[in-house]
Amino acid sequence: MKHRSISAVIGGDVTLPCKAEGYMPFKVVEWSRPGENLEYVLILRNQNLDPKIPKPGYKGRVELKDLQNGDVSLVLKNVTSEDSGTYECYVLKKTVRRKRAIKPISTITLNVLLLGESLDQNLPVLQGFLLFGIRFAWWGGGL
Repeated sequence: MKHRSISAVIGGDVTLPCKAEGYMPFKVVEWSRPGENLEYVLILRNQNLDPKIPKPGYKGRVELKDLQNGDVSLVLKNVTSEDSGTYECYVLKKTVRRKRAIKPISTITLNVLLLGESLDQNLPVLQGFLLFGIRFAWWGGGL
């Protein structure tokens, strides 16, 4: 299992990686947020091309990157501060019968930043601007 931390900017898009070529053909692909109240972000069963998105706040904002080629990375659009936290990618191969035996193949901690904010005083600061609906962002000098 891979565990990574990724940063994104409010209003931008981010891809939470999950490569699952070795799990094809898929029986189930699930993206969820663990915690006191488990929250499902996206559920795909039997390679149905129309995934289920249980929580209204994710509708129209999440999709899988390249399902046909085994890349089930979660593309999260128009990131909000509420999107900060841990995400887990579960993939079940068609030949596996016991769901209890599966563990996440990717765990991502998403840190959502405001433009001009950095997680560490010594790191570069994310800067940028919006022009004609296009977000320009770059890492500027830290302290």
